[in-house]
Amino acid sequence: DAVVTHRFQEQREAVEQGREHEFDCTVQRIDHVFQGHSPANEPITHCNRSWIDTGACFRGGRLTFIEIDEWLK
Repeated sequence: DAVVTHRFQEQREAVEQGREHEFDCTVQRIDHVFQGHSPANEPITHCNRSWIDTGACFRGGRLTFIEIDEWLK
């Protein structure tokens, strides 16, 4: 859904710019969400969400890997 995708992108941009206090982006009843689709310069984590798309496919960015088992310890 385009509206949901736009909202996720807004939240990710706010976190990148140090404005995370503007959003409570916690996904209810979920331990953690790893997501992509909206590239960032670096992986970002805020609340229980991590944006891990660093633009490897379309912007010539780096490919990001997350070891989920290690991250969740």
